[in-house]
Amino acid sequence: MTIQTISQIFLIGLAALAFIPFCIKFPFQVIGGVIGGGVGVLIPFLCSEFYVWRGGDPTAAGAFSFFPILTLPLGIVIGVILASLVRKRRRSDEDKV
Repeated sequence: MTIQTISQIFLIGLAALAFIPFCIKFPFQVIGGVIGGGVGVLIPFLCSEFYVWRGGDPTAAGAFSFFPILTLPLGIVIGVILASLVRKRRRSDEDKV
């Protein structure tokens, strides 16, 4: 293994270790962010697939690869906000009972 491969494994491990405390402290927000991020990546992929399916140039469909720069953070933010609202609503419903 090269030094670059070792450093990549090390950095991925550090990112996972940094992610664990957020999963423990804010589980709903983390789940919402992960789902929103997945949707943020999935939407441009599906758009490019639809473009090619409808007869578009497969080489030109590569332009859709730039959209995750916008859709990924937007999906994460929307997912976290929705998860926070669901959590607040669930707490208020429990208080009424």
